[in-house]
Amino acid sequence: YGATGAISQSINTVAGAKYTVTLDYSSNNGIYNPTANVSFNGATIGALTGTHAWQSFSTTFTGTGSPAAFAITENYGGGNAGVFLDNISVTGGSVPEPAAWVLMLVGFAGLGAALRSQPRLATVKARYVKRD
Repeated sequence: YGATGAISQSINTVAGAKYTVTLDYSSNNGIYNPTANVSFNGATIGALTGTHAWQSFSTTFTGTGSPAAFAITENYGGGNAGVFLDNISVTGGSVPEPAAWVLMLVGFAGLGAALRSQPRLATVKARYVKRD
């Protein structure tokens, strides 16, 4: 009571992968314009502002490759100044590992070399000789 609040979750991410955060939010009846920061690893990636009506929020961030803190921090403070949250989801992150790319390239190079080194089949012309 009388202070700001926050919720957070530690999530695993893939370095360099893009993630999308989506959520719905509204204000508590004690305040008309809620404000909250959405952050990833301590850096603000978005802000929630609005009225009593439910609104949707979406933003993207880039993964770091290690467990990281995703947080929503209410800024106003006070007795009834909270922000209601619903349908929070974090999606994305499917980026192939560098080792997978190297393996794929080596495979294609090997396939190309194998096809190139195959001996060419000689064309044999058959002659038909009519014998009586």
